[in-house]
Amino acid sequence: MNTPANDYDRVLYPCRPHSQSHPDRMAVVARLFGMNPAPIAHCRVLEIGCSEGGNLIPIALGFPHCRCLGIDLAAAPIALGQERIRALGLANIELRQMNLLDVTAELGEFDYIIAHGVYAWVPAPVRDKLLAVCHTNLAAQGVAFVSYNAYPGCHVRDILRDMMVYHTQDLEDDGERVAQGKAFVDFVIDARQKPDPAQAMLRQELEAMEERDDHVVFHDEFAPCFAPAYFKDFAAHAESYQLQYLGESHIIDMQASMLKPEAAETLRQLANKNLIAYEQYLDFARFRKFRQTLLCHANVPLDRALSSGKIAGFHFASAAIERDPDADSPAGTRAFTTPDGSAHAATNQPQTIAILEMLTAQWPTAVPFANMPDASPALAELLLRMYLANLIDARTCVLPVAGTIGERPAVSALARLEVQNGRVVSTLLHSHIIVEDEIARQLMLLLDGTRNRAELMRDLLAAVPSLTAEEVASKIDVNLHNLRRFGLLMA
Repeated sequence: MNTPANDYDRVLYPCRPHSQSHPDRMAVVARLFGMNPAPIAHCRVLEIGCSEGGNLIPIALGFPHCRCLGIDLAAAPIALGQERIRALGLANIELRQMNLLDVTAELGEFDYIIAHGVYAWVPAPVRDKLLAVCHTNLAAQGVAFVSYNAYPGCHVRDILRDMMVYHTQDLEDDGERVAQGKAFVDFVIDARQKPDPAQAMLRQELEAMEERDDHVVFHDEFAPCFAPAYFKDFAAHAESYQLQYLGESHIIDMQASMLKPEAAETLRQLANKNLIAYEQYLDFARFRKFRQTLLCHANVPLDRALSSGKIAGFHFASAAIERDPDADSPAGTRAFTTPDGSAHAATNQPQTIAILEMLTAQWPTAVPFANMPDASPALAELLLRMYLANLIDARTCVLPVAGTIGERPAVSALARLEVQNGRVVSTLLHSHIIVEDEIARQLMLLLDGTRNRAELMRDLLAAVPSLTAEEVASKIDVNLHNLRRFGLLMA
């Protein structure tokens, strides 16, 4: 947000929101750029490379009137996902073991097509087919999501991958390959007698790899095909299938907010009003290594002017929490930050403060623009700036999350099923959290919507007899609050 001459109003360090492959994320960007995508509540979704349905099942669960189809070449994860669908009793989703090369127009037309983690990990004929499906099976106002490793940043990943694949070529166990590969890279980095820029760059990449699950590292770094792409080449490939670049699913990725203003202006001049060239220049300047790109049909007219008039139908939410302002802040300044601390806002403007207070108080539910006090063009402009700075979330639909803790609170059947078998559970915000506390896990198993607070106390005491009644009461309060904030309690 720009700082007006006589006040203090700024947003720094945008963070990443929840999963960018949710159709609602795609719909927000499509509407901002002048499209009329299908309403999420009744849309048709195809996911290519759906695995066991970890991305698609929550969509089907949250929107019972949409139709979801997932395909994947691997039979084992499809079988696992089908078993989960049967356990949940979902009738609006199907997972098929299917070769992408066998897809034809007969598969049907879809409003949203998702291909996460596919394009850069398959041979050229399959990449061609993926984009062909995005053209043939996409509705007229449909949106396709394609994520892929990108150059120039992925050159560093190439280096680490080459080391790991070479060093572990004689090992057969997937987990052992990942462990030994990372250990060898760590050894190579520390082998240098004196620190140098190359060492620092490799170390940073290894630390980023350590933050991912080992099975994700194996999929990404040890895949037989590893084909990152420059954005300009991906855009040209899409154009050859009569698809055009719509934008990035995380719209902040299209902005030059991390660059010096004069540098951003120079890139715009170099691009000479060519959007593809500008995005490629941005990738060079940001050293981007991953993209989550949205495509639409080439004949769809787009309006790329980000005007506040386009957001009248949106709902807005914010997970920000208040923090102490800096000591040198002007009088009346209020400061807010996202839960992970990567996005901050500090302002003494009454309207900005009022909006943040309202949205953060109602998180994880969202407030329709039409229901906001003084739903004026000025407010719309403020909300647009806050959204582009990633301080607030924009939605096109109502998510099935609870804004308050009801008399008989419930988490989704999916989360209860997941917490029975592991620590990672899906939220109603289309994100994932790790449940590490055994008491929280036991409480989630009880939250099926049939128990009031007294009954939860009774049954949790029985499940964890080592606790006192006072301790159980405290644990219930804390965990219910956290479950609501994380988007795990159902409306």
